[in-house]
Amino acid sequence: MMTGFFRKLPFLLLVLVAGMLVLAACGSDDDGGGAAPTATQVQEEPKEPIKVGVIGVLTGPFAGTMGVYKAAMEWELDKIGRTIAGRPIETIWVDSEGKLDVALSKAKRLIELDKVDIIIGPVHSGVAVGIEDYIGTTAIPWMAPEAGAVSFYPPANAIRTSATSHHFAMPRIGEVIAEKFGVKKAIIIGLDYAAGHDIVDATKTILQGGNIEVIQEMFVPLSVTDFGPYISQMDTDDAQLLTGAMFGGPGIRMVNQLHEFGLTDNLRMAFGHAFVLDDFGLADLGDAYAGTLNWFDLPPINHPSPAFQQYAAEYKEKFDVWPGYGWRGLTVVNRLVSAIESIDGNVEDSAAFIAAMKTPFEMPTGTYTIDACNDAVMPVYLKEVKLVDGKPATTHVEQFDGARLPCPKPVRG
Repeated sequence: MMTGFFRKLPFLLLVLVAGMLVLAACGSDDDGGGAAPTATQVQEEPKEPIKVGVIGVLTGPFAGTMGVYKAAMEWELDKIGRTIAGRPIETIWVDSEGKLDVALSKAKRLIELDKVDIIIGPVHSGVAVGIEDYIGTTAIPWMAPEAGAVSFYPPANAIRTSATSHHFAMPRIGEVIAEKFGVKKAIIIGLDYAAGHDIVDATKTILQGGNIEVIQEMFVPLSVTDFGPYISQMDTDDAQLLTGAMFGGPGIRMVNQLHEFGLTDNLRMAFGHAFVLDDFGLADLGDAYAGTLNWFDLPPINHPSPAFQQYAAEYKEKFDVWPGYGWRGLTVVNRLVSAIESIDGNVEDSAAFIAAMKTPFEMPTGTYTIDACNDAVMPVYLKEVKLVDGKPATTHVEQFDGARLPCPKPVRG
């Protein structure tokens, strides 16, 4: 009997071990245990892209400027792998053509059909004011990177990251011009339209800061092609400075005619805002602009910040020109990155996204903050045009921090 039992023992042990293994497996299932799937067994679901709708002016007279801004913004996104907080970034560019009705239609398409997570643009002030009633009533975060109209105060869901003419109404700029360049008397000339008058008003505040006397003031139509009649009226013997609101095509024509008349040697020019589009436009112009002063929120090419110098060198290597207007693209991307990272990429929470857009963010030349009126408080720069590598470019004179619009918005009668 015992002999038969021992012959069966290996078989019984095998059955016992198998049973124990089954029970162990069942126990693991009952208490929710078991080995977790490895990274190679289960692939993480891809994250939805963050859709950025950009309203630009891609055709017409402003297309060149817009091309610089677009190329710079896309390059900055490429540098960060086109991802923020682990989510891919998809940009959808639309052309407003600089027309209000077209911009409004494109904005509705971006928000209602493309379902973008944020609107960037437009850069045209009149268009921004015109579409405010629509975008301002949505829950979509909105960033205006250029619209400089003083009358435009961003609504609750928006911020503006560029300067207006009133950002430059800083008396200290006038003090520096008087002290460093010996200016005592000035002639003011401006383009005769709303923004031109705004800029002239800001320029007067600057001149008052340096006790610079305005001995003449004149306005010219936007359509002016010949500045000869206006130049002949200027008291160039008594003034040391010609300033006001002059930029773009009219600005180029005026400076060229002043140079032809031999007046640029003794009459220094000083213009704020986007005078001939800053370094973007200056690069293709002649030495008639040497000595011109400019105040703007685009940094000079030799700004002393090491971070800016690195950025400028990389930009010039990429595009073969100094940054100039490309600064707008960097501003947009830096603002997006810090805001989206602070909410861990959860842009679907539009209220949190809007709040994050209004927090301070860093740029290579200093910190930008957003005030209670949703406008940027930022550095602005006084610059002098000099020949750099044989071409005119803006160079550093002085930086002025804390430039801002009045807040709350002034009530005008």
